[in-house]
Amino acid sequence: MKQISYLAALLLIFNNQFAEAEQNPHQGMTVSAGLSVTQGLGVDIGYKLSEQSRLRISMYAWNYERTETVNDIFYEAELQVVHPGIFYDYRPFSTQEDGLRLSAGIIINSNDWTGDARPISNTFTINNIVYNADDVGNLQGEIDFPALAPYLGIGYDLRINKEWVLTSDLGVVYQGEVDVHLSADGSLTSTPAFQTALREEERNILENDDIEKTKLWPVLKIALEYRF
Repeated sequence: MKQISYLAALLLIFNNQFAEAEQNPHQGMTVSAGLSVTQGLGVDIGYKLSEQSRLRISMYAWNYERTETVNDIFYEAELQVVHPGIFYDYRPFSTQEDGLRLSAGIIINSNDWTGDARPISNTFTINNIVYNADDVGNLQGEIDFPALAPYLGIGYDLRINKEWVLTSDLGVVYQGEVDVHLSADGSLTSTPAFQTALREEERNILENDDIEKTKLWPVLKIALEYRF
Protein backbone atom coordinates (compact mmCIF):
# COMPACT_ATOMS: atom_id res chain seq x y z
CA MET A 1 0.00 0.00 0.00
CA LYS A 2 2.88 2.41 0.77
CA GLN A 3 4.36 1.72 -2.69
CA ILE A 4 0.99 2.45 -4.39
CA SER A 5 0.53 5.76 -2.50
CA TYR A 6 4.09 6.79 -3.39
CA LEU A 7 3.50 5.94 -7.05
CA ALA A 8 0.28 8.03 -7.14
CA ALA A 9 2.09 11.06 -5.70
CA LEU A 10 4.93 10.67 -8.18
CA LEU A 11 2.53 10.45 -11.14
CA LEU A 12 0.87 13.68 -9.98
CA ILE A 13 4.26 15.42 -10.03
CA PHE A 14 4.99 14.03 -13.50
CA ASN A 15 1.62 15.28 -14.78
CA ASN A 16 2.28 18.82 -13.52
CA GLN A 17 5.78 18.86 -14.95
CA PHE A 18 4.65 17.60 -18.37
CA ALA A 19 2.10 20.42 -18.48
CA GLU A 20 4.93 22.90 -17.81
CA ALA A 21 7.12 21.21 -20.44
CA GLU A 22 4.41 21.68 -23.08
CA GLN A 23 4.45 25.45 -22.44
CA ASN A 24 8.26 25.61 -22.31
CA PRO A 25 9.82 23.28 -24.93
CA HIS A 26 12.67 21.18 -23.56
CA GLN A 27 16.23 21.81 -24.56
CA GLY A 28 17.52 18.31 -24.94
CA MET A 29 17.94 14.80 -23.65
CA THR A 30 20.64 12.99 -21.71
CA VAL A 31 22.12 9.50 -21.99
CA SER A 32 24.51 8.03 -19.44
CA ALA A 33 26.28 4.77 -18.65
CA GLY A 34 27.10 4.04 -15.04
CA LEU A 35 28.31 1.69 -12.36
CA SER A 36 26.53 1.09 -9.06
CA VAL A 37 28.13 -0.74 -6.15
CA THR A 38 24.76 -2.31 -5.25
CA GLN A 39 22.96 -2.40 -8.63
CA GLY A 40 25.64 -3.28 -11.16
CA LEU A 41 26.01 -1.79 -14.65
CA GLY A 42 23.34 0.23 -16.39
CA VAL A 43 22.15 3.14 -18.46
CA ASP A 44 19.96 6.21 -17.85
CA ILE A 45 17.99 8.26 -20.37
CA GLY A 46 16.75 11.70 -19.29
CA TYR A 47 14.21 14.15 -20.71
CA LYS A 48 14.33 17.77 -19.64
CA LEU A 49 10.99 19.05 -18.28
CA SER A 50 12.03 22.52 -17.13
CA GLU A 51 15.12 24.54 -16.24
CA GLN A 52 15.33 22.69 -12.91
CA SER A 53 13.73 19.30 -13.50
CA ARG A 54 13.80 16.26 -15.73
CA LEU A 55 12.23 12.84 -16.14
CA ARG A 56 14.65 9.90 -16.22
CA ILE A 57 14.35 6.19 -16.92
CA SER A 58 17.08 3.72 -16.05
CA MET A 59 18.04 0.07 -16.20
CA TYR A 60 20.69 -1.50 -13.94
CA ALA A 61 21.42 -5.20 -13.45
CA TRP A 62 24.02 -7.55 -12.01
CA ASN A 63 24.47 -11.09 -10.65
CA TYR A 64 26.16 -11.66 -7.30
CA GLU A 65 27.33 -15.16 -6.33
CA ARG A 66 28.39 -15.90 -2.78
CA THR A 67 28.27 -18.46 0.01
CA GLU A 68 26.41 -17.61 3.18
CA THR A 69 24.86 -19.16 6.25
CA VAL A 70 21.22 -18.41 7.07
CA ASN A 71 19.82 -19.83 10.32
CA ASP A 72 22.55 -22.50 10.54
CA ILE A 73 22.03 -23.63 6.94
CA PHE A 74 24.93 -23.15 4.52
CA TYR A 75 23.92 -21.93 1.04
CA GLU A 76 25.69 -21.44 -2.26
CA ALA A 77 23.60 -18.45 -3.28
CA GLU A 78 23.00 -16.20 -6.26
CA LEU A 79 21.40 -12.77 -6.09
CA GLN A 80 20.04 -11.39 -9.34
CA VAL A 81 19.66 -7.61 -9.13
CA VAL A 82 17.42 -6.16 -11.87
CA HIS A 83 16.37 -2.53 -11.36
CA PRO A 84 14.49 -0.80 -14.19
CA GLY A 85 13.02 2.46 -12.90
CA ILE A 86 11.52 5.86 -13.57
CA PHE A 87 12.67 8.97 -11.68
CA TYR A 88 11.98 12.66 -11.23
CA ASP A 89 15.07 14.85 -10.73
CA TYR A 90 14.85 18.37 -9.30
CA ARG A 91 17.60 20.95 -8.80
CA PRO A 92 16.58 23.29 -5.96
CA PHE A 93 19.55 25.64 -6.23
CA SER A 94 20.58 25.68 -9.90
CA THR A 95 19.20 26.10 -13.42
CA GLN A 96 22.54 25.24 -15.06
CA GLU A 97 22.00 21.44 -15.13
CA ASP A 98 24.77 20.77 -12.64
CA GLY A 99 25.27 20.82 -8.89
CA LEU A 100 23.00 19.29 -6.24
CA ARG A 101 20.02 17.22 -7.37
CA LEU A 102 17.10 15.64 -5.49
CA SER A 103 15.64 12.45 -6.95
CA ALA A 104 12.50 10.40 -6.33
CA GLY A 105 11.21 7.44 -8.28
CA ILE A 106 9.78 3.96 -8.57
CA ILE A 107 11.85 0.87 -9.30
CA ILE A 108 10.31 -2.24 -10.82
CA ASN A 109 12.00 -4.56 -8.39
CA SER A 110 12.99 -7.84 -10.03
CA ASN A 111 15.56 -8.85 -7.41
CA ASP A 112 15.67 -12.60 -6.81
CA TRP A 113 17.75 -14.59 -4.31
CA THR A 114 18.18 -18.34 -4.81
CA GLY A 115 20.36 -20.69 -2.82
CA ASP A 116 21.31 -24.37 -2.89
CA ALA A 117 21.85 -25.65 0.66
CA ARG A 118 24.89 -27.74 1.47
CA PRO A 119 24.84 -30.21 4.39
CA ILE A 120 27.17 -29.89 7.35
CA SER A 121 28.47 -33.29 8.53
CA ASN A 122 25.86 -34.89 6.24
CA THR A 123 23.00 -33.24 8.13
CA PHE A 124 20.62 -30.28 7.81
CA THR A 125 19.30 -28.40 10.83
CA ILE A 126 15.80 -27.18 9.98
CA ASN A 127 13.75 -25.39 12.66
CA ASN A 128 16.23 -26.73 15.26
CA ILE A 129 15.63 -30.32 14.14
CA VAL A 130 18.56 -32.31 12.75
CA TYR A 131 17.81 -34.32 9.59
CA ASN A 132 19.95 -36.73 7.62
CA ALA A 133 20.96 -35.05 4.36
CA ASP A 134 20.03 -38.10 2.26
CA ASP A 135 16.46 -37.99 3.64
CA VAL A 136 16.14 -34.26 2.88
CA GLY A 137 17.62 -34.46 -0.63
CA ASN A 138 18.25 -31.20 -2.47
CA LEU A 139 17.27 -28.32 -0.19
CA GLN A 140 16.72 -25.01 -1.95
CA GLY A 141 15.77 -21.55 -0.76
CA GLU A 142 14.30 -18.58 -2.61
CA ILE A 143 13.60 -15.00 -1.55
CA ASP A 144 11.19 -12.91 -3.61
CA PHE A 145 10.89 -9.14 -3.34
CA PRO A 146 7.86 -6.84 -3.86
CA ALA A 147 7.34 -5.78 -7.47
CA LEU A 148 7.35 -2.00 -6.83
CA ALA A 149 9.90 -0.20 -4.68
CA PRO A 150 10.05 3.58 -4.07
CA TYR A 151 13.40 5.38 -4.27
CA LEU A 152 14.62 8.58 -2.62
CA GLY A 153 18.07 10.03 -3.06
CA ILE A 154 20.38 12.93 -3.73
CA GLY A 155 22.84 13.42 -6.56
CA TYR A 156 25.57 15.73 -7.67
CA ASP A 157 26.44 16.51 -11.30
CA LEU A 158 29.87 17.84 -12.21
CA ARG A 159 30.08 19.40 -15.66
CA ILE A 160 33.19 18.44 -17.63
CA ASN A 161 32.34 20.48 -20.72
CA LYS A 162 29.24 21.50 -22.66
CA GLU A 163 28.23 17.91 -23.50
CA TRP A 164 29.81 15.69 -20.86
CA VAL A 165 28.91 15.48 -17.17
CA LEU A 166 30.11 13.22 -14.35
CA THR A 167 27.11 12.26 -12.20
CA SER A 168 26.83 10.61 -8.79
CA ASP A 169 23.88 9.33 -6.79
CA LEU A 170 23.36 8.29 -3.18
CA GLY A 171 19.96 6.98 -2.14
CA VAL A 172 17.86 4.16 -0.78
CA VAL A 173 15.24 1.80 -2.23
CA TYR A 174 12.45 0.73 0.11
CA GLN A 175 11.86 -2.93 -0.78
CA GLY A 176 9.45 -3.73 2.06
CA GLU A 177 8.58 -7.26 3.19
CA VAL A 178 10.03 -10.23 1.31
CA ASP A 179 8.71 -13.76 0.76
CA VAL A 180 10.80 -16.81 1.67
CA HIS A 181 10.21 -20.27 0.22
CA LEU A 182 12.08 -23.48 1.06
CA SER A 183 11.73 -26.74 -0.87
CA ALA A 184 13.32 -30.19 -0.84
CA ASP A 185 13.01 -33.37 -2.91
CA GLY A 186 14.07 -36.15 -0.53
CA SER A 187 12.04 -38.97 0.98
CA LEU A 188 10.94 -36.78 3.90
CA THR A 189 9.31 -34.09 1.76
CA SER A 190 5.95 -35.86 1.63
CA THR A 191 5.60 -36.09 5.42
CA PRO A 192 3.45 -33.44 7.18
CA ALA A 193 5.97 -33.07 10.01
CA PHE A 194 8.80 -32.14 7.62
CA GLN A 195 6.59 -29.70 5.70
CA THR A 196 5.68 -28.06 9.02
CA ALA A 197 9.38 -27.77 9.86
CA LEU A 198 10.06 -26.10 6.49
CA ARG A 199 7.25 -23.55 7.01
CA GLU A 200 8.53 -22.79 10.51
CA GLU A 201 12.05 -22.38 9.15
CA GLU A 202 10.72 -19.89 6.57
CA ARG A 203 9.21 -17.83 9.39
CA ASN A 204 12.48 -18.04 11.33
CA ILE A 205 14.38 -16.73 8.29
CA LEU A 206 12.00 -13.78 7.96
CA GLU A 207 12.89 -12.81 11.54
CA ASN A 208 16.62 -12.94 10.78
CA ASP A 209 18.36 -9.56 11.17
CA ASP A 210 20.02 -9.89 7.75
CA ILE A 211 16.62 -10.30 6.10
CA GLU A 212 15.28 -7.27 7.97
CA LYS A 213 18.13 -5.21 6.52
CA THR A 214 17.00 -5.98 2.96
CA LYS A 215 13.93 -3.75 3.45
CA LEU A 216 16.20 -0.79 2.67
CA TRP A 217 18.47 -1.30 -0.33
CA PRO A 218 21.27 1.30 -0.57
CA VAL A 219 22.20 2.85 -3.91
CA LEU A 220 25.64 4.31 -4.66
CA LYS A 221 26.22 5.12 -8.30
CA ILE A 222 28.55 7.06 -10.58
CA ALA A 223 27.97 7.61 -14.30
CA LEU A 224 29.29 9.47 -17.31
CA GLU A 225 26.51 11.43 -19.00
CA TYR A 226 26.21 12.94 -22.47
CA ARG A 227 23.77 15.83 -23.01
CA PHE A 228 22.29 16.52 -26.43
